[in-house]
Amino acid sequence: MKSRKTRKPFIIEVDNIIGLGRMQNQTEMLKRVFAGMDMMDATADMVLVVKPEDYIGAIPHSLTDCELAKCGCRMYDSRAMVFLKTRAYVDFVCEDGKRRCLRYMLSEKTIAAQHTYDKTNGAIHIPPGTYMLKAPVGYDRLDAQREHSIEQRKKPEVRKKKNASQRKRAAAIKAKAKKVKTKADAKPRPGVVGIVRDGSGLIQTQVISE
Repeated sequence: MKSRKTRKPFIIEVDNIIGLGRMQNQTEMLKRVFAGMDMMDATADMVLVVKPEDYIGAIPHSLTDCELAKCGCRMYDSRAMVFLKTRAYVDFVCEDGKRRCLRYMLSEKTIAAQHTYDKTNGAIHIPPGTYMLKAPVGYDRLDAQREHSIEQRKKPEVRKKKNASQRKRAAAIKAKAKKVKTKADAKPRPGVVGIVRDGSGLIQTQVISE
């Protein structure tokens, strides 16, 4: 009987990530939060057990301080967790003792609960219970996305179409931009551009002081 070949983990420095399925503002945000760390796909699912104590100090729409992030940091001693629309990025101590940024996919239940939490601006909490962060498989893996990105960059017509799509999306995001007050910074500075999560992904926001 042939032994099953183990896939070698694809590891990339967070400071060097470009694209790989993310919008530019997502990429820049990940570089700020996980600066100096390596990024890799999780190899096993992560279970989050939300409790009412995770509601304390949580901020709706926040990428790093929502109720799911509070729960994950409490359970796994993570210094930071970032929750996007369908993905999560987790500061996690691996078996070799090194901290890395691990990528996860959100389960449908987790996506639905997060969407309701944001849509109601926190009026409806993430219900206490179990939520899954799933290890990426297939095309969702970093190595598969990198290979696809390399192939696509070789095609001029694809690059032209992608650039046009990016400009169109950037215009749509700018049109949706709104001013919000945030607790993300201890001393908010007028004019600083930040990022928050909404039902369609990420939008630009203008941080203003009290």
